[in-house]
Amino acid sequence: MATGYVIMKNGSRVAEIVPRVIEISGNSLKGEEGGVHGINLDRADIIVLDQDLDLKKGDVLPDIYTNVAHKYIKQDPQIQVENNMAALLYESATDKQKIASLEGILGNLLFDIAIIKGGQ
Repeated sequence: MATGYVIMKNGSRVAEIVPRVIEISGNSLKGEEGGVHGINLDRADIIVLDQDLDLKKGDVLPDIYTNVAHKYIKQDPQIQVENNMAALLYESATDKQKIASLEGILGNLLFDIAIIKGGQ
């Protein structure tokens, strides 16, 4: 499970650690056993790593790890619906394009068959 870190922008020092991250909502980082609220995002960043590092408050976070915080950001339900609708519309358009392509291929095959039959 992912671990969340509140990292100070000046010096990359760990200010807070939240194991087993559930979600990030605004300036809050929530884990299964607690969280951190009211993070000043002008002075600190929220970093979530899939790896569980042996860090303590005050340690410097190495910059070699990939931040996966985007996976845990809580979205507004309206935005989720809009994203789902956009995905469905895109899928529908893609399917329509495939159908049109198949119709073109079928038309060409029927034309070729008509030419062959006409030659007999």
